[in-house]
Amino acid sequence: MRQAHFIVSFLIPQIAFGIGSEIISNWELAVIGLQANNFFSAPLWSEELSFFLVILMLWVDSAILMLLTWYLEKLFPGPYGVPKPWYFPFLHSFWFGNTSKHGVSDSSLAFSNGKVESVSVDSNKSSKQHFEDEPANLKVGVAIRNLSKIYRPGCFSCRRQTEPLTAVDDLSYNFFENQITSFLGHNGAGKSTTMSILTGLFLPTSGTAFIGGYDIRTEMDQIRRHLGLCPQYNVLFDTLTVEDHIYFYGMLKGLSRAELNVQIDFLAADVGLEKKRHEICGNLSGGMKRRLSVALAFIGGSKVVVLDEPTAGVDPHARRSIWDVLAKYRQGRTIILTTHHMDEAEILGDRICVINKGRLVCSGSPMFLKKEFGEGYTLTLVKASPDCELDVVLNSVQSEVPEANLAECTSSEINIRLPYSSVPLFADLFETLDELPLQLGISSYGIEDSSLEEIFLAVTGLPDKKKEELLCNSSVVEFRPSYRESVRRRYLEQAMSSNTEGGESSRSSRENISAESQSQQKVRRTRRPLWQQIKALWLKRFHVMRRSKIGFLAEFVLPPMFILLALALLKIVPKVGEHPPMELAPWYMLGKPERSRLKDLSVFQSRSLTAYPNNHSLTDLSNRLMLHMNSTDFLGTRCMREDVFSNPDFPCKTQRRGSVWSETPSNLPSNTSWCQCSYKDYPNSAKCVDWPAPARKSLMSSDIVESMQGYNLTNYIQSTVMEYYRKRFGGYTLFVNDSQPVSADATRAGKETSLVLRQMDTLIGSNTSDRSTEQLYSWLESSRQQENLSSIVNQVWFDNRGYVSGPAYLNTLSNAIMRALANKSIGSPDQIGVSGWTHPITSRLKHAKNVLKNDVAMSAAIIVFIVFALSFIPASFVLFLISERSTNSKQVQFVSGINPILYWIVNHIWNLLNYMVPLTIVIFLFVAFKNYEFVGAQTIGPFLLTMVLFGFASAPMMYPFSWVMTVPSKAFTLLSCLNLCFGLVTTMSVTIVRLIGQQNNDESLLHVAGILKNAFLVLPHFCLGQSLVELNVFYQVSVKLEKMRIETGLSSAVFKKIIGGIDIHDSAWSASGRYLACLVAHSVVYFALVLLLEYNCCCKQGLVSSRFFRLFYRAEYERALRQPEAAEIDDDVLAEAAKVDGAGASSYLLELQRLVKIFSTSSGPRAAVKGISLGVKSQECFGFLGVNGAGKTTTFKMLTGDLTPTSGDARVGGFSILTEALEVHKQLGYCPQFDALLPLLTGRETLQLYARIRGVEEEDIDQLVETISKRVGIEAHLDKTTQEYSGGNKRKLSCGIAFIGNPPIVFLDEPTAGMDPGARRFLWRCIQRMVTAGSCVILTTHSMEDCQALCHRLTIMVNGRLQCIGSPQHLKNKFGQGFTIFLRVRQPQSQEATSASASASATIDNTEGQLERAHEAFMSAFPDAVLCENHAAVLQYQLKQTVRLRTIFESVQRLKDNGLVLDYSVNQTTLDQVFINFAKNQSEMAT
Repeated sequence: MRQAHFIVSFLIPQIAFGIGSEIISNWELAVIGLQANNFFSAPLWSEELSFFLVILMLWVDSAILMLLTWYLEKLFPGPYGVPKPWYFPFLHSFWFGNTSKHGVSDSSLAFSNGKVESVSVDSNKSSKQHFEDEPANLKVGVAIRNLSKIYRPGCFSCRRQTEPLTAVDDLSYNFFENQITSFLGHNGAGKSTTMSILTGLFLPTSGTAFIGGYDIRTEMDQIRRHLGLCPQYNVLFDTLTVEDHIYFYGMLKGLSRAELNVQIDFLAADVGLEKKRHEICGNLSGGMKRRLSVALAFIGGSKVVVLDEPTAGVDPHARRSIWDVLAKYRQGRTIILTTHHMDEAEILGDRICVINKGRLVCSGSPMFLKKEFGEGYTLTLVKASPDCELDVVLNSVQSEVPEANLAECTSSEINIRLPYSSVPLFADLFETLDELPLQLGISSYGIEDSSLEEIFLAVTGLPDKKKEELLCNSSVVEFRPSYRESVRRRYLEQAMSSNTEGGESSRSSRENISAESQSQQKVRRTRRPLWQQIKALWLKRFHVMRRSKIGFLAEFVLPPMFILLALALLKIVPKVGEHPPMELAPWYMLGKPERSRLKDLSVFQSRSLTAYPNNHSLTDLSNRLMLHMNSTDFLGTRCMREDVFSNPDFPCKTQRRGSVWSETPSNLPSNTSWCQCSYKDYPNSAKCVDWPAPARKSLMSSDIVESMQGYNLTNYIQSTVMEYYRKRFGGYTLFVNDSQPVSADATRAGKETSLVLRQMDTLIGSNTSDRSTEQLYSWLESSRQQENLSSIVNQVWFDNRGYVSGPAYLNTLSNAIMRALANKSIGSPDQIGVSGWTHPITSRLKHAKNVLKNDVAMSAAIIVFIVFALSFIPASFVLFLISERSTNSKQVQFVSGINPILYWIVNHIWNLLNYMVPLTIVIFLFVAFKNYEFVGAQTIGPFLLTMVLFGFASAPMMYPFSWVMTVPSKAFTLLSCLNLCFGLVTTMSVTIVRLIGQQNNDESLLHVAGILKNAFLVLPHFCLGQSLVELNVFYQVSVKLEKMRIETGLSSAVFKKIIGGIDIHDSAWSASGRYLACLVAHSVVYFALVLLLEYNCCCKQGLVSSRFFRLFYRAEYERALRQPEAAEIDDDVLAEAAKVDGAGASSYLLELQRLVKIFSTSSGPRAAVKGISLGVKSQECFGFLGVNGAGKTTTFKMLTGDLTPTSGDARVGGFSILTEALEVHKQLGYCPQFDALLPLLTGRETLQLYARIRGVEEEDIDQLVETISKRVGIEAHLDKTTQEYSGGNKRKLSCGIAFIGNPPIVFLDEPTAGMDPGARRFLWRCIQRMVTAGSCVILTTHSMEDCQALCHRLTIMVNGRLQCIGSPQHLKNKFGQGFTIFLRVRQPQSQEATSASASASATIDNTEGQLERAHEAFMSAFPDAVLCENHAAVLQYQLKQTVRLRTIFESVQRLKDNGLVLDYSVNQTTLDQVFINFAKNQSEMAT
């Protein structure tokens, strides 16, 4: 290869690294090493490559790959960026920004002291009454002016988009300092794009925004100094501590070390992480990580902070702690908050801004929006008994408030809507309810104002066309933006009429309730055919395989490719007896040159040196040799006439003759005896004499001849080793004894000549036509008669690293002597010469040994490649299994009714069939390449069986790793390396130890080899490798060598001597039989181990090991199982346990009977669930609440069969989870906390999978899929793979899986996590439909809104125990802290223009005066009230539970009538507050 070729190949860094390593090794082999003085030199004669060139190209590669990475990252930024067109580097705007200013004229902006002032934003207002007046006494922190962002379709976009997408449409808004503004909108409404523009991620299409007075279009660098961001997902480093994070981001903000120390102290203290200051982030809980992320947004005194869902994924208790942090940091900052929790937006937000389709919809304080869009208060009445008459209660309420109407009626509560216009009548209503609770059949009541979520859905409701589509669709519930949008709404009137019309009407109404779900009812099955489940699992694997490129590559492409490569490479390796003859010439040691380099070769390929003694008297013959050496233009036979002799591999370099010697140096040192070479510092020790360059001459044969007259030849050679490394292999010293000529022994010379002549006569033969050879023969015959033949004694120097350098240089010297002595009658020197050749020696015994060694080695290389190739296939089997387990899809399939044994058998068969495909290809490759050592008549049977059984044995050995690893890509890499190690290391170690023992006759090593062989039999990879080794040895010895013995006639004794101590088997089956038996055993044992692991028999928390663990920790277990005193348990919890234990327990669809789960930890037993008992009936939605670590997830896992209870039991549909797990699974529908979806399956395929698992008839599956998809609202995405789904659609699909077949019991774990309010309401309707259809729904959630809207009853779990149980209103009445009252005072209307400081000051004084007067009046009416908030003309108070609602409304209405209060809102304690009170008792160990 030429240098240009190497440079091109060096664009692949791995090639450059390999060549660089080879250069280093070459310098090390020269005993020189890579030094500064040879950094720019090539170590070999045939190369133009230096180490400097390699390093240079590696730097070039780094630059190219970094640029390529940067370019591709811009084209494919992933889910958190916008792709640029392929030609973006050629755009002027990319490098210099968008210099054109769009949208906003300078006249539309008002400035004062460098700050943007409030301006009208009427351009966004469809109706002005939807927007509250902006505060006049606050400065604008962020001003958005006519902001627009349009995404236009790119020329090379992966997704076809025919029309531009307007994400933000002419948006104008002001965010004020000292306020938290909640920025709300549905997914896709444009809020994320707006946040991205404000933070500088995107550029606006038109318009602009001013942050702290700086324009985002031109002054983003200044803005970022005062901008803080908390992204939706934690951007934290698991290995950095809390202090490290604050320090790192503080340094990015440009803080000094002193400032950082201060920031670290107060930020860690403010967010409650002072004790976790030196804890690495990986050990923090989810709530702690979010608090740290919030703290990082405020570091450096950020004046504008953008918080993108700061409480996403945390429980209510942790969410409250983050709220406290935000409230603490609000002063002096402009905070923009986005969230899907409407209660969070209401509590934290001073102002609410709602956008839809990129445009502003409404804006104002929470109270303003409630009064503007709310439907009124909701009165919740708790039934004292199921016999409570609905019409009596409703008539009583309507007698006091005529405009009251029924909102919802459940088995435990009645909800009645009270409009705002009737607020003055509330006092009399509450007086009636207080006086007549028993007559009305109610035990307690509460009131709640309209929620912000209700407002949000009202102002961002579906368009009319979409509403009509939903109303016409029988599988979708009507959309109404009201407080309790429920499917049961239209059945409440029927429920009311049922109280008066009797049982027939009730039965009729229940038939109407389930009308929409009849399509599912008819496909519900109790019997689940086995073949249908097998088909489901089979189709699942098929769809995943056809879409999985990595799996296809690992299973079907890589193994045959490696085998093909190995067989092809080994095919070109010459075998014993096939080596071609080689000419004995110096240039063979220098490698075969490329013909393209012969014409312009500037560095000669070989060098020779010739030395003459200083004092000598030349004879005639010596003189002729001297003259020939000085005048010749070539050595050896390389440049002879082509019609006489030619070697096509080494042609003559040039035809130019007459090369002359260079000038002979005159400054040679006279005495060099003092210079001694030392091995310690060789070759530097030989450079004690500075030798000048000798006279030299270039020959036609590309040799350089140097004259060494006057040189100390030994010292010169030693001192120039580095210069001539692998370039100089030999030379001559002429006329060593020419000063004392030696008389030849005529007789001996004659005999030798006669012998040579006879041999040549035999070679030439009598019929030869070679005239030149005949002339040479005649000349030698005439020379024979000379009696006085003087001897010319010469020496040949050679480097033995050139293996044939001695005879090669001797032959060139012989040619020179022959040409010097030849008569002109014979011909010119380029017509005569002697060419020496060497042929492989093929003696029978040695040849047989060489054949055996060579063939065994070649076959061993094939075995290595087989083991290497087959290492990928078993590793690929685990990819899908890990994906199923890590996504929890495997557990959902088990819960849906798949038997674990069936699951593993089907997967195992699928993997084995996949294994057969590449195995068949490999077998055909062996047959095609005629590798008879494995596919010969004697060995093909054991070989095929070995390969097949390896798949049967290695696959189940890999399966247990699916419990250990979570990332498929890492698992594939690790397991491939592990398989390679198991196969090669074990096989090679046994083989090497055995060979060493045989060569040295060491019985101890042979014994060790036997022990290793027996020990490694537990590994299928060793059995594969060793079986192939034994088959190879059997074929080489018993088949091939035996055939050679017969052909060559070797005796059996000689045969035994050749094979040495190799074991001889009678047949191939006996050679591999032991290993085949082991592979069969592996197949059974490892698969049984997988089933044991699946059934938790071997893991630490399993059935067997846990019992042994309890023996060692009996006292700790008894203490953990000990129940608390009855006085410490809530009476409702005790009553529930009594009901479950009593005679009426059989009426429950779900029963938990003193359920306990104790985990075995390194510190001893830890009880996660402590004897809980409860029952849930059909048509009931039951809420199961608790902070992270309370035990609710553990309870779910026990109910679904993922964990085994330590004690107690649970009955699902009458079946025990301990003894009838498979029947239990048939009763369940399960939606896990995290979406258990396979990313490579479409939504349709996922629903079909679970429909078949649940036993739905084939002809009904398509209809069921359509019904479910419409019910959960994903019909438009059915044929997309689930990896393309949004978070909300994934949750909908997960719930749809749980709804398939109308299971009697549905477990929903955080079903609305990550959904926007609209999607959440849609899912509520789906859940309510399931309850209405007769199912029992168990719901765990961190959203109290979900519980309030869905749950008939709920319980709160703390430290593994139930703390309370009852309806939401019952819990609020029993454990609530009273009432929350919001008072909004009237802000004085100051001048129209608020730029004058005097007007602003007067406004502030007037506002503060009215707040003070309203506060004094309220405190005089309620002395025990606690003022919680006082900001932005809003007062928030907390009243005790003992205060009557009648008194509250009378007093506050009086304040409003007197003009002290503009508006007010009264709310009872929320479920959030009740939950927080219990969550405070959660122990740190439990969390």
